[in-house]
Amino acid sequence: MCSPTCVLPARRSETWCAASGWPTRRIEQWCLCSCRAAANGSSYSAHAATELLAASRVAGQMDPGLELIAMSNPTAVSRNASQRRLLLLATGTLGGVGLVGTMVPFVASMAPSQAARSRGAPVQVNLDTAAPGSLVTIAWRGKPVWILHRTWDMLDRLGRHDRLLADPLSREAQQPTYARNATRALRPEFFVAIGLCTHLGCVPTYRPEVGAADLGEDWPGGFFCPCHGSKFDLAGRVFRAVPAPLNLEIPPYEYQSETRLVVGQDLNGPA
Repeated sequence: MCSPTCVLPARRSETWCAASGWPTRRIEQWCLCSCRAAANGSSYSAHAATELLAASRVAGQMDPGLELIAMSNPTAVSRNASQRRLLLLATGTLGGVGLVGTMVPFVASMAPSQAARSRGAPVQVNLDTAAPGSLVTIAWRGKPVWILHRTWDMLDRLGRHDRLLADPLSREAQQPTYARNATRALRPEFFVAIGLCTHLGCVPTYRPEVGAADLGEDWPGGFFCPCHGSKFDLAGRVFRAVPAPLNLEIPPYEYQSETRLVVGQDLNGPA
């Protein structure tokens, strides 16, 4: 019987390892054994034996036919494997929790702020403040929105200059279906449009006077863009031979009463 950990010189033609019970054939050099108390079972140090075998062969001291047999306690192996699995599971769980905790602030930062949601919300307009012929401008989603209270004279002139317009029938989808008509409006007297030129996004000026000297004697009144000279009539329809390619855009809107208009929502809900 060898000591708990020992390296014994052997000079017999065949020696038996007391820890493993297996013969180490023709051991002429060394026998490495590792013994443990009976309560824990016996364990043969395979790692140490393999290192010793390799070192002995390199040194030319070991018979090439030498075999070192490593025996392990199955109970100990099973217990170690269970501990490794438990450690891996705990590590993976903690890593997952840490990853989720790290991602939460980034995901939350991607959500729109209260101020951003407010800027995109529908806007109510009191029409009592809009006198006939006047133009009211509000902000919706960071854009100017016009509410023009057209007079009956303005409405009468809308059908007299179609020959000057690029899209008099509003065939291009620049308005909701309910505004695709001669006045481009739900109610003829109130024209609602986004006040940005469809060329490069400049803000046109309101020019209601007929035959303005700088706009020509056939000018029926409307909107003029000073940036590049685009012209629109009082229904936001674009003239021919100007840089702007489309009529002014009309946002979704609806009436909540005779005197209250909401920009940014219609029968289909908020835009």
